[in-house]
Amino acid sequence: MRIIHTADWHLGQTLLGQSRHEEQQLAFDWLYELVLAQRAEALIVAGDIFDVASPAEDARKLYYDFLARLASSPLKWIIVVAGNHDSPRMIAAVQQLAAAFNIYVVGTPTVSVEQPASDLIQLREPSTGELAGVVAAIPFLPERLMRSSKAGEDIAAKEQALAEGIHAHYQQLADACEQYRGQVPIIATGHLYASGAVARDGQDNIYVGKLRNLNASQLPDVFGYVALGHIHRPQTLKGCEHVRYSGSLVALDFAESADTKGCWVVELNAEGIVSAEFEQSPVSRRLKRLTGTYEALLAAIQQFGRKHQADQLSPWLELQLSSGSVSSAQRDELRACAEAHGARVLKVVRQPTTSTRTTPPEELPTLAEVDGEHVFDLCCAERELAPEERAKVQELFEQVVQYVKTGHVLNV
Repeated sequence: MRIIHTADWHLGQTLLGQSRHEEQQLAFDWLYELVLAQRAEALIVAGDIFDVASPAEDARKLYYDFLARLASSPLKWIIVVAGNHDSPRMIAAVQQLAAAFNIYVVGTPTVSVEQPASDLIQLREPSTGELAGVVAAIPFLPERLMRSSKAGEDIAAKEQALAEGIHAHYQQLADACEQYRGQVPIIATGHLYASGAVARDGQDNIYVGKLRNLNASQLPDVFGYVALGHIHRPQTLKGCEHVRYSGSLVALDFAESADTKGCWVVELNAEGIVSAEFEQSPVSRRLKRLTGTYEALLAAIQQFGRKHQADQLSPWLELQLSSGSVSSAQRDELRACAEAHGARVLKVVRQPTTSTRTTPPEELPTLAEVDGEHVFDLCCAERELAPEERAKVQELFEQVVQYVKTGHVLNV
């Protein structure tokens, strides 16, 4: 069986107010052509289809249009599981209708002891009904379903109980798969942070705490392939060649601009992986972080623009000033320079600096000794905001404080 493993589409995402719709549509066009070129039989989407639980109408349309397009392709089966960004109820709303087109959707995991195999999907040949494979379709596992709260528990005990609950869920599905061992390919999915995975800076664990959610080396060996989502970098977990992250199809922010994007094309038999190749998706829009002085940034923008003037979509830039401040007029000039060279500046910030604070921890004030305004002032001072930036941020901060004091809900 030949499958394509993808995840973390994050449809409907915006980056600093800019829609990613064009890039995501082009990524889907590429993925569809890959399905045809590879003669794939199954497509597995391991969570985070959408960026938010209640996506906009255009994001939903992009998703449903793509499913309809795939349903008319030579694909035999499509398996979609919800991620932590998704609304399980919304994802599963079309479950019964989708199943008629061999599209299997799982929003919420079934944890019933009486129905241990309810999330086990039998992939049967459309023409003959012969069993061709089995998928333990495991979506994001909410903490409330994976462990029971106990009075007086500390963080370590909660983390341990959560890890045990996640492993127990995989074991339950693995036990249900044992009857198919050695007969057909057996696949599991997941959307979590596994031990040994390498994530970009700032990508957090799904759950509270520092414990990774799954120890891949302890997964039941009945699974010939485990298709994971959540980590945006494609990778194979060390010592576990059959456990892989596909990563996202496009870079989701400037921190991911250097990461390779795409999906896995995997061939499986009843014993496990026969072959696995990573197919890199083309970059339709480049995200680039440029750092330097004001003068250096002007030169870098021109050089970058000339290099990528033939790109399919205009590049987006984040500019980091390495020294000095920049006036509003200079910011406008940087943006105008980018526009003149076919790019757009989305953000201009000071380059983050390593803290040189020498005050011993015992001399630092506690939260009980300072108020919110003091903490805000410290944060602004640490970031060395330009005067006009500070004025704008101060105004927004005061608005937030006023909303909190009056008990209103602030919609942003």
